[in-house]
Amino acid sequence: MDISKTKENLSRDFQSLLKNAQSLIEATSGEVDQKTKQARQKLEESLQSAEQAYEELEDRLKIHAKNADKLVREKPYHAMGVTLLVGVVLGWLMGRK
Repeated sequence: MDISKTKENLSRDFQSLLKNAQSLIEATSGEVDQKTKQARQKLEESLQSAEQAYEELEDRLKIHAKNADKLVREKPYHAMGVTLLVGVVLGWLMGRK
């Protein structure tokens, strides 16, 4: 599977989750029960925290992807060597019984 497709799917799923949670908050806005109010408040706080964490993670991933791209372009033979080494180690680990 393509990394960009996976990223897009994950981003779309996360945005859908946020929208659904926001819809739930709005749907229960008329409820007067104390437990419902507390649950809504916790959900709103969790949503804000999740959105902030997602944005920070996305920013960090962009920075790391740019750095990795720069490194691979500057030292392609080193990148190929590391990739080969990782492949050999993974093959050895998977081949063990």
